Amino acid sequence: MHIRLSRIVWGKSAALAGLVLTGACASGTSGLIPDPYDFATAGEAISGQAALFDEIQKSEFSPTNSQQMPTTGSVGYQGFVQFATAEQAFAPADDALFAIGRVALTASFSGNGGITGTADNFIDGNDHQMTGQMTISASTLSNDTIGAGFSGLLQGRITSADNFEFNYTVPTGGYFLGPNAEFIEAGGYGDFTNTDTGVVTPFEVGIVVQQ
Repeated sequence: MHIRLSRIVWGKSAALAGLVLTGACASGTSGLIPDPYDFATAGEAISGQAALFDEIQKSEFSPTNSQQMPTTGSVGYQGFVQFATAEQAFAPADDALFAIGRVALTASFSGNGGITGTADNFIDGNDHQMTGQMTISASTLSNDTIGAGFSGLLQGRITSADNFEFNYTVPTGGYFLGPNAEFIEAGGYGDFTNTDTGVVTPFEVGIVVQQ
């Protein structure tokens, strides 16, 4: 089964992507999968990702407001990043742009704050391991009427098992969730151009991580 989230991932630079998910399991600091980095198939990664969303929804977490945010130090987060064709008409195995990987972020809270992180261990919808790494960065944290969050950039290159390169530079924004900023949801979108064929395909990217 392949379902679209009923809820859209919040974003700061633009309306962000809903994610293609298949199933859920229980996982992380709140009983999610023992290690969100440890997946061998797309199905396992998607289930872990869905579990993070389930945990957020079950806890009824809302965006963290400015009074709840730390003002010093830093916190590490881990979870998942997923690329998919924007219209989400395809199951992962049939989506040429589908890729899911692990992401580790560090949120710094001193001064203007900021976000740094990397994404790797990507796998496609047919369980083929991909190579390469992406980075995510935001030079400041900010607050608006929704809550505390950031606007930054996700960029890098991942390469498929048959050596096709996917190069991405994606404006990416998101929000902290929970009274102690326990989770971050973020995402972005753009157009992917196949340099071999010239075909342009809109895509969406979503990130969900927990402390």
